[in-house]
Amino acid sequence: MARRLGDDIQLSKSNTAYFAPEFTDEQVLSAILNSGLNFTRQSDIALYAAEKIAAKKIIGWYQGKMEGGPRALGNRSILADPRDIKIKDKINTSIKNRERWRPFGLTILFEHVPNYICPVGPADFMIVTYQATERARKDIPATVHIDGTVRPQAICKDTNSIFHSLISHFYRKTGVPAVLNTIYNKNNEPIVCTPEDAVRSFCSMPLDILCIGNYAVTKSER
Repeated sequence: MARRLGDDIQLSKSNTAYFAPEFTDEQVLSAILNSGLNFTRQSDIALYAAEKIAAKKIIGWYQGKMEGGPRALGNRSILADPRDIKIKDKINTSIKNRERWRPFGLTILFEHVPNYICPVGPADFMIVTYQATERARKDIPATVHIDGTVRPQAICKDTNSIFHSLISHFYRKTGVPAVLNTIYNKNNEPIVCTPEDAVRSFCSMPLDILCIGNYAVTKSER
């Protein structure tokens, strides 16, 4: 049965898009080892990622089954702090190599949706735009479009538990129940699919960290 948020919002009957390939921990580790990059295994990768995002790091986030659609919904994503408008500009110009005005979506904890969009409506798949509230403009300016709208994905624990955990940790640390979320790819390339894709893209993009499975991957200091 679909969950309801007051009388205004209802998750659609199909509230998942994780239908594409998934890879084993052994395949993930093999891709990391073959890359020669530095890595550590984390006991709680969601907590680790949340702390790094709160510290203004831009991360590649690669978990579980790939999304079966045009949007990054927390399994093949680039994630960043939505509070910092400068991070939006950096992702556009340095990572995505595109115009600075181009917008980004956000993923927000389901129960906090009414504080950030108006009117409240379905927001399962980051494909519908809504007017941003004043609180959204204040709390998450990096995800508010030039026309004052946002394109949200409402996340529940039962649809993506590890991504929900990451945002919950970020919320407890910062008071903001959302993260900036965009597709993990380079400009004019498809969204990453395999662990090898994730590692190759990480090496060729100025991301700070790759969180892939339970591993935190970093580049050597120069």
